[in-house]
Amino acid sequence: MSDVTARPEIVREISGADEFGIVEKELTVFERLYNQGWARKTGLLILMAVLWEVYARHLDNPLLVPTLTDDPENLTMEELLAGAEHSIRALSHGDIVDGTVVRVDPDEVLVDIGAKSEGIISNRELVARGEAPLELNPGDEVKVYVIEPENESGNVVLSLRKARAEGIWQKAAEKESLGEVIDAEVREQNKGGLIVNIMGLRGFLPSSQVARQFSGNLMELVGTKIAVKILEVNRKRNRLIVSQRAAQDEDRARQREELFEKLSMGDVVSGKVSGLTSYGAFVN
Repeated sequence: MSDVTARPEIVREISGADEFGIVEKELTVFERLYNQGWARKTGLLILMAVLWEVYARHLDNPLLVPTLTDDPENLTMEELLAGAEHSIRALSHGDIVDGTVVRVDPDEVLVDIGAKSEGIISNRELVARGEAPLELNPGDEVKVYVIEPENESGNVVLSLRKARAEGIWQKAAEKESLGEVIDAEVREQNKGGLIVNIMGLRGFLPSSQVARQFSGNLMELVGTKIAVKILEVNRKRNRLIVSQRAAQDEDRARQREELFEKLSMGDVVSGKVSGLTSYGAFVN
């Protein structure tokens, strides 16, 4: 049998093989190819292509590998461009995306974020007053904030610090929704209360939300760390309101509950008188 007459029959048998018996059937076809002496190397390549196609089907992602029926060389330019446009990530100002550092230059850092062009981070982002310089190397995975989807040079302008700030605001919102008690550093006093630092964010502690024992002298708290609960998070207005009193009330309620679980009738315990009234005394 000549090569010309053998090839159509062989291709039909390969393409018609079912996935579950693919290995056994393809080996039989390959043996026939070998025995017929028809392009042994070509037969091996066909066999490998068929097995590769079946493997791609099992992965349920045939777009990642070539197939016998979809030949990229037969696609039109419109189809190729449509596929490329579909795979390019569309970006907007304020998006936070993951990227990979491609190159670190003296004036900027190039980051691959899956867009039609690489994103750039200014080297000024790597150095901040009062903080250690940030070191980046090719291959590092980073989370970045989109400042400008496309500048005059066609690049995406990115920011590391804005991405981190947005991440902290998200964490603050989560802690508010969960009602968690967190630590805050008191920075200064102003007319309405205290300015605090929470996870790097500037927050406000109103004087009405300061713990009762400090309500008469807020300056005692400046420079200290206190426990607070977040009352309000408003990212658009950069507003973060906290309460020391709410955190203290929750802590006292927890301590009272733990104490009542331990106490029994007839127990003798020590306490400190915290207040006197005409009808009795309060003991802590």
